[in-house]
Amino acid sequence: MIILLQGKDRYRQKEVLRKIIKNHKVSFFEFNSKSDNINHLINKTRQRSIFKEEKLFIVSNLLENIGAGKEVLSFLENCSGSSEMTLVLVEEKAIPKKKSLMDLIDKIYDVNPIKGKELENWIKSEFCSRGGEIDDLALKELIMLTGNDLWALSNEIDKIVSYKKGLRASVADIVLLVKPKIEADIFRAIDALANKDKRRALKMVYAHLEKGVPVSYILSMIGFQFRNLNLVKNDNGSATELELHPYVFNKTTNQSRHFSKDELKDIYSRIVSSDAGIKTGKIEAGTALDLFIFNL
Repeated sequence: MIILLQGKDRYRQKEVLRKIIKNHKVSFFEFNSKSDNINHLINKTRQRSIFKEEKLFIVSNLLENIGAGKEVLSFLENCSGSSEMTLVLVEEKAIPKKKSLMDLIDKIYDVNPIKGKELENWIKSEFCSRGGEIDDLALKELIMLTGNDLWALSNEIDKIVSYKKGLRASVADIVLLVKPKIEADIFRAIDALANKDKRRALKMVYAHLEKGVPVSYILSMIGFQFRNLNLVKNDNGSATELELHPYVFNKTTNQSRHFSKDELKDIYSRIVSSDAGIKTGKIEAGTALDLFIFNL
């Protein structure tokens, strides 16, 4: 049997592999064709044991690394239909559906990142399986802060369920317990803007958009940091007086040296104007974000 497991969601990929290994209850071998020699794999699959046991081979990046050429197709043909062996091909990139290849594969699992209703249902299911609950508003807050990174979500769910001890999690619980990972990247994006590297800033911002973080949240985080920059630049107060964490204060002080007082006032004014335009429907959030970065 040949199984194809493809997609970029590493968390669900591990879950599927765990189930396959558990269900087969056989000895298994792992190979990565980027580092292991393909001939070693071929020889290993040809070995016969004196005991009649099924073998499971988990092979990463075979098709991506050397393509589905004649050598690989010949190897897969020899594996296909074998009652003594199951071959699991793990590929991060989607494999072109060539008939010569697809005819050899018995089962395909697609594990690309999930979002929307599918992501919400996954989170609810995870809460339930761990003995917890979450209300709908808290669910949306959790997604806004964490995006669709299932590794991060799994860790946060463990923390929330442990804290709530079986009680339903609320928005207040999410705000208290979950710290958005976007904060560090917002610092770096503003560093990039200060150095006139708009391309790098956009790359960081769009990486979070692809993870499902709302544009409105990213804009609010940028606005919050420029508010801090204005405070530090225009006020000689200490971290305590300005009610800023010492780390944030030191980082913001360093960033503020790249901007003049007038620049920061103008930038913050534009952020406030963009926010008002979004809320009144005069401009779409994504457009406002792009224009803000390009006009700096």
